[in-house]
Amino acid sequence: TLCRSFARPKPPACGDAAAARREAERILAVKRRLTYEEAPLEVVLMVDALVELHDAEGLRAFLPQAERIREAVAVLGPTSDRAVGLLRLWDGDAAGARRSPERALAEYERLGNPFEAARTREYLADTLPADERAPLLDGALRQYEQLGATPHAERVRATKVAGGV
Repeated sequence: TLCRSFARPKPPACGDAAAARREAERILAVKRRLTYEEAPLEVVLMVDALVELHDAEGLRAFLPQAERIREAVAVLGPTSDRAVGLLRLWDGDAAGARRSPERALAEYERLGNPFEAARTREYLADTLPADERAPLLDGALRQYEQLGATPHAERVRATKVAGGV
């Protein structure tokens, strides 16, 4: 899984976004058909890789393709929603950037995906003023600790210290 918050640099433990993008492009080029047996997770991989690479142009170009199969992959909807929020944040619209990741967070929680919910809390924290980030970062930290996701918990702790949260 690739992971990064909106504003912070990618932690080394989260993977190679460029390699992930190449792999997703390779699989997407095959243009395989949707099946019940194997979900097209390469689409999720591509969205995450483009976010990781901070490729706004690529993300804007790819999201319509992802949207066409949104209903076929449960995690694609919230992954895309997070990406839309990121694009708004990159465009300087912090208030507008909150709505999509808030939907993503609710969906990840509904799906019972605590890791992605924690990641989304980090994304949401980046859309808020520094003095309002603590509850979201605390929630992400608790989830990471419960999951044993030590590198992610350490990143959140460091973010809190660096941001005076």
